[in-house]
Amino acid sequence: MLPPLKFIIPKPKSLLYPKVISSTGDRIRVKRLDLKLSQDQVADLFGVCTETVMKWELNRTKPAADYYFAIEKFLNRSLSIDK
Repeated sequence: MLPPLKFIIPKPKSLLYPKVISSTGDRIRVKRLDLKLSQDQVADLFGVCTETVMKWELNRTKPAADYYFAIEKFLNRSLSIDK
């Protein structure tokens, strides 16, 4: 007799994650959530205020070029300029 089948279904990501990852702000948000960091903690890493991180994640503003090196390091990837 065969043992019963076990189906392993991955747990869906939180609704806090963006549905489509298409911008630097989306990538910052995903990385922050994966690392279980708050926007305050990420703001401290970049030397900006929490509102700035919020605006990046909501795609209201784009990070200035001055922050690209720190963001690349945080994301472990190189950034292309968002259009």
